[in-house]
Amino acid sequence: MLRVTSRAWFVLSLCAALLSGCGSKPEPATIAKPSPPATPNDMQKLANGLEYKDLVIGSGAPAKWGRKVQLYYVGRLTDGLKFDSNEGKPAIEITLGRGEVIKGWELGVAGGNGLAPMRVGGKRKLIIPPALGYGDKPMSTIPPNSTLVFEIELFGMR
Repeated sequence: MLRVTSRAWFVLSLCAALLSGCGSKPEPATIAKPSPPATPNDMQKLANGLEYKDLVIGSGAPAKWGRKVQLYYVGRLTDGLKFDSNEGKPAIEITLGRGEVIKGWELGVAGGNGLAPMRVGGKRKLIIPPALGYGDKPMSTIPPNSTLVFEIELFGMR
């Protein structure tokens, strides 16, 4: 006949209690909740209304006011309609600060108002409010007071 001491009984009871919990589901409070998905619009917004997001951070020199830059771009309205692009064409060249393009472009490339300048090799998405775009003037296929969406790649600078 097997004799069980009080200490052995305690150990057996503890093992039985632990084994009976195997395979059970954890309490709902202990289940980790999945992180919320990233929002599709993680754009940053400046006080002047310009929104931006770096799609690629370049490794070259930063753009500077007064310098010539070479850019590739696609321009769309907020409904997605493409109104301009130089895809498949040579890069355009502008001098930053001369007003050769809309103010939102210049700020979006050269920086200012808390926005760092783009670096050569970088690509940035800009959402330009009418005040930094064409305002109340219609331009070709762009209606007055349009918010403009651009993807701009800084290809070179001299």
